[in-house]
Amino acid sequence: MILSNDVTIQVYGTVIQSVLFGLYLATLGHCVRWLLYDDQGWKLRKQVNWLILSITIVVFLLSSADLGVTLRMTIADVLGDKLVFGVLTPVVNSIQFITILITDAVLIYRCWVVYEKSWRSILPPLLLWFSCLAFLVLYIYWAILEVLKGNHDPNVAPRVTHVIQAFYSCNIANNVYSTFAIVWRIARIAKGSGTNPGYLFFICRTLTESGILFALTSLMVFVTAVDSSSPSAPSVSEAINFSVAGITYNLILIRAGQHRANPRKPMASVRIHVSTSLAHDRSINLTDSRQDIERVSEDKTEPVESVRE
Repeated sequence: MILSNDVTIQVYGTVIQSVLFGLYLATLGHCVRWLLYDDQGWKLRKQVNWLILSITIVVFLLSSADLGVTLRMTIADVLGDKLVFGVLTPVVNSIQFITILITDAVLIYRCWVVYEKSWRSILPPLLLWFSCLAFLVLYIYWAILEVLKGNHDPNVAPRVTHVIQAFYSCNIANNVYSTFAIVWRIARIAKGSGTNPGYLFFICRTLTESGILFALTSLMVFVTAVDSSSPSAPSVSEAINFSVAGITYNLILIRAGQHRANPRKPMASVRIHVSTSLAHDRSINLTDSRQDIERVSEDKTEPVESVRE
């Protein structure tokens, strides 16, 4: 059987996503270990961060569902079943968009906590998040309309593409702004703490690396959606972007847990619990026993405020 270029690209994207999903599962196992067990052994934690664990499970379920639907969609594309392929395409995209919205919401919430619950600090990413939500609703509407009309309306497909482009542009801006806002805040606290800031700068580096990686993969999806005339061209970039989101989410938790368990790297006196998304969620657990923020005063003497999540 000779496959067309569009079908071949779709197959490549599915293969890449399957391989990356295996890598994601490997990181998920390590991630769950640091969430459920003590740093120095295999004894269950007395206090589990149920919020982060729940988000981890949700990301896993969405990633599994996305891969399953993608496999079915690819089989339909290879067999020439355009009806099934057309129906499942918006399902896959919707799963990915919902995942991104969930992880972005967590990122914005952490930014809000780090900035001492200042609404003004999260106003730009909050507006971008609601814009993404609006674009998701528009996408579902136009995608359903496209399926019902059977691609007979030439005006529907361009609108769907434009909505996807708008969604990813807002997502990229949201991730870049929120990530660097958190990093900037932590860096300021570390410099003014008067103690060893190595742990906090490690957090900054981890968040920055993950934020840049996810922003670049999202940019790949945006560019292929804008610059490609083939409807299957974004398949590879979307597969990479969606998989990288889950992998970076787990890696941040793993690196934070390993760094926290290393006795040679003392914890700074400023302790911050931060999570971020790169998903679509880049999440970090900085204080395992207490989920709070302790801010050191400018005179570098003692914490002056504690904000509990």
